Amino acid sequence: MKRHVWWLTLLLLGAPALAQEPAAPSPEKPKLILWHAYRGAEREALETIIQAHNADPRVGYTLDPLATPYDALVDKITAAVPRGRGPDLFIFAHDTIGDWAEANLLERLDGKVDTTLLNSFLDETVPPLIYRGALYGLPLAFKSAALIYRTDKIAAPPQTTDEMVALAKPLTNADNGTYGLVYESGLLYFHAGWLFGFGGTLFGPDGKPRLDAPENVASLAFAAELANTHKIVPQEVNGALVTALMGDGKAAMAITGPWLFADLPPGAPVAVAPLPIISKSGKRARPFMTAEAVFVNAKGSNKAFALEAAQWLAGEQSALARLTKGRQPVAYKGVWDQLPKTETILWAFRAQLKDTVPTPNSPAMKSLWAPMDNALNLVLHGTSTPQEALTEAQSKVEGVIAKVEAPVEEGPFLGFWALLAAFAVVAFVWAVQRAKDAYAQRFLYDAKITRLAYLYAAPALVAMGVLTVVPFVVGIGMGFFRHTYGRWDFVGLSNYRDLLSGTDGRFFYTLGLTVGWTIVNVFAHVSIGLALALLLNRPTLKGRAVYRVLLIVPWAVPSYITALIWKGMFHPDFGVVNEALSKIGFPVKGMSWMADAVTAFSANLITNTWLGFPFMMVVCLGALQSIPSDLYEAARLDGASNWQQFTRITLPLLRPALVPAVLLGSVWTFNQFNVVYLVSGGGPDGKTDLLVTEAFRWAFERGPGGAFGLSAAYSTLIFLILLGYTLLINRVTGQVDKALE
Repeated sequence: MKRHVWWLTLLLLGAPALAQEPAAPSPEKPKLILWHAYRGAEREALETIIQAHNADPRVGYTLDPLATPYDALVDKITAAVPRGRGPDLFIFAHDTIGDWAEANLLERLDGKVDTTLLNSFLDETVPPLIYRGALYGLPLAFKSAALIYRTDKIAAPPQTTDEMVALAKPLTNADNGTYGLVYESGLLYFHAGWLFGFGGTLFGPDGKPRLDAPENVASLAFAAELANTHKIVPQEVNGALVTALMGDGKAAMAITGPWLFADLPPGAPVAVAPLPIISKSGKRARPFMTAEAVFVNAKGSNKAFALEAAQWLAGEQSALARLTKGRQPVAYKGVWDQLPKTETILWAFRAQLKDTVPTPNSPAMKSLWAPMDNALNLVLHGTSTPQEALTEAQSKVEGVIAKVEAPVEEGPFLGFWALLAAFAVVAFVWAVQRAKDAYAQRFLYDAKITRLAYLYAAPALVAMGVLTVVPFVVGIGMGFFRHTYGRWDFVGLSNYRDLLSGTDGRFFYTLGLTVGWTIVNVFAHVSIGLALALLLNRPTLKGRAVYRVLLIVPWAVPSYITALIWKGMFHPDFGVVNEALSKIGFPVKGMSWMADAVTAFSANLITNTWLGFPFMMVVCLGALQSIPSDLYEAARLDGASNWQQFTRITLPLLRPALVPAVLLGSVWTFNQFNVVYLVSGGGPDGKTDLLVTEAFRWAFERGPGGAFGLSAAYSTLIFLILLGYTLLINRVTGQVDKALE
């Protein structure tokens, strides 16, 4: 009875709830992905205002910001957007607009944006976002270089370059590592202030590059005066060195941008002023200006909401938060009235804005950076005159653009693919015919076990096919095409003809250098590795375990970290290498290792030797420990000397382990990208570039949209060279094995 009462009570209590209709689920707002590269206060301000915006019930979408490293953002967008992936909108600098617009990655915004909003931006920030008459982004902020100075060293900023030199000279003492002025003098971006201040230009009236203009020559001569005549600027400056010198008070003035303040110590006594008037030209220095903008993905699925979000990001509410909390020089002019005049740093960058030049957003600009940087470094190192360096740079740019924009050759497109397919069929039939006996024996012997083995191996085979075989085949195929902005034009063998006929101008020199580089490096790796292995294999050596750990550290550290460390060690003024050599009597203080091809090659060689010997040491040590000690005892009893024991016992028994290691080390060294790219940068004038760095430069540093066809041809030739080398080594070692038998 009690049980029935209990169930009846539960039923009565639950009846009202069962009688209620279930609540209708609230419609989920579409989520928009936003990619950006902000960090520090800028990132915090952006994410704070987005969080408040998402909480507003009147907003019909939610924004999901995703911070991405600045250097990786371009590649991620270029790879993801054409495939219908990637973000709905993203924030980046305006100078990539040309490439992205040509590839149809950006949504055109002209006619889709509120006119009142467009009129609310600073006049200098909208034109850089227009390409071929169309608007592709909305400006969020502007950034440019300016003169940042230490107030504990300079009472007032210089108004002219003559005043700047006069202030900097007494504050410069190279022996103590102090300088009156510091900036990345070897980069076009930071040299632009002088170039445009002299009335120079990068493109002529016809829109074509014009690097050898007289005004450009005068600007390079002026940069050389600052560094070599007045000696107020250190050599081979990078961003980290600018930050370190300004933060430590060892530099009185710097030409850099607002990004410096994120890395300065809190409370550092610094102020900002516009760049001075160039005394020789009477014009104010005019640096490059970058407009940071928000762009809408042309292939996104929520473009209407993305456009709405872009306008909100560029609008007043967002701009005020980014200005006051993120310390960002924003493009929305109305909010500047709410910024106190005591914010002198931001107001100084605002004052510099009127004397800036927007970085060209033309795809052709990609072809100018490397030649101009190279010309600057040749002049600063004293190895070329400004006129010679710029004439050479102009010639290189014209050659690159002519090669990339050459008319597409008519070729047997279908016939090419038919020939390729026929070759694949013949190769497959030959491989099957050659292996049929082995396969038949396996399947006939134990078909069940064989099928199970292939089943277990299938995931690895699929992964290898997707990650290795498919990219390999596509890479080879691209060598027969010109691939620009997602378009494929068949050019037959013209890429290979340009390389092998010498019209490329660099292939055979680079090939010879790469072969020499490989031989010298592998010899050093094997010699040092074998010598250390012989020492560590001695049973009487104390502390062998400690030595083994210490000697393997160079191999354990990532190669790009090691390369950057050695790059700093080879610095002419602050590097430990010059400091150590000068203390033992070599007059190398202030000598630039990167100014000459021989010393630059030597710097690369030393770095790569440091990276490579531990691998050979480990291989040799393992092989030495497998050699029976009885052989050495018998040899000593027979009167064999140490050299005879080494040549008659050690080397022959090391060969089975050493030959594969040398083969692998040769392939690694032949394709050693990190060391060359990070230590010497291929300089001077590309004289230390390897085949692999040349392939990289054709893909990403030369030509509008990238000359991927020439890069793929380079890569294919590298593969064929290494394939031939491998087959040769295998054949030679096989013949040696037969002779020994």
